Amino acid sequence: MRNLISNPMAAILGACALIAIATLGGGANAEERRADAPPAAAVCGNAIMETGEECDGGHQCDATCKLKAPVCGNGKQEVSAKGLPAEECDLGPVKNGMPGVECSTVCTTKSLQCGNGKLDKGETCDWGPNNGLKDAQCSATCQIIPSTCGNKKVEIGEECDDGDDSKPGDGCNKCRIPGCGDFYPDARIHEECDKGPDGGDGCTAKCCFMTGNWNGIDCSTGTKAR
Repeated sequence: MRNLISNPMAAILGACALIAIATLGGGANAEERRADAPPAAAVCGNAIMETGEECDGGHQCDATCKLKAPVCGNGKQEVSAKGLPAEECDLGPVKNGMPGVECSTVCTTKSLQCGNGKLDKGETCDWGPNNGLKDAQCSATCQIIPSTCGNKKVEIGEECDDGDDSKPGDGCNKCRIPGCGDFYPDARIHEECDKGPDGGDGCTAKCCFMTGNWNGIDCSTGTKAR
């Protein structure tokens, strides 16, 4: 004690050391106590995602901060929940699945645009809302249905269809309107002969014989005779 009294500086340093030891020890204990403390309970509804919550706010979040199952057709694209997959799109009950709309009735994006009235990759036709209808030659999958010559219906690739191809010169030959080069000589359209588009057997490609002229046409040149 006499030493401390006789040396006041040593007394001060010793007191400081004791304070520092006490402070450090207390600080470490405080940190340990904080680390061991249980986490604060989540507060559902504070708009902060906390431990144990699946959400906190938004139309897909329920009152207990759990995600609701996605509902296709409500016009809101929702995430996966309750074992149901996430939606790829959702344009609402009116637009989903409509022709020309990219979102299907099960809220998945259509791989093709079949039904939009435009010819897209992989399609051979697209008649919009008429796809797949009775007598339509464009299927519901946007593929052309082959024409049938002779069914009395003018279909894709046909110029006419009278249902009877046994009468050359009746105005419709093999579903084509008569013309030079169709192998049917037709006097009504002033053909003298018809051996096809390239002619043959003395019949020129102008559907008249090489000698003289036919109906005012010089068959050697195919021009009008003067």
